[in-house]
Amino acid sequence: MAYDNIIHNLFRKNTLGSITDSGVRPDSVKYEYGYATADTAAVVETAGYFDAASLLLNVGDAIVAVMNAGVGLVPVLKHYVVLTNAVATGGHITIGLATIVAG
Repeated sequence: MAYDNIIHNLFRKNTLGSITDSGVRPDSVKYEYGYATADTAAVVETAGYFDAASLLLNVGDAIVAVMNAGVGLVPVLKHYVVLTNAVATGGHITIGLATIVAG
């Protein structure tokens, strides 16, 4: 199942600050969202899963997601970053695992 803005909820947790996205939106504000779903991580990570949230999510936003790991298993927590939001031009929203980079 894909994200559905009628039955799912992305909860805006924090404003992360402003950074410049050249060619997208100068000084666009970045947000952190909380998300919980019965879907597995493999489903959530498919391109287009968050397309219904295209007016909400911007490139660089962070999503902290708790997902189902299957019946009787421990839920999975992952941190993602929105990599693309090309829904307006016929593409998809894609996310990637957030990584910590020194520097």
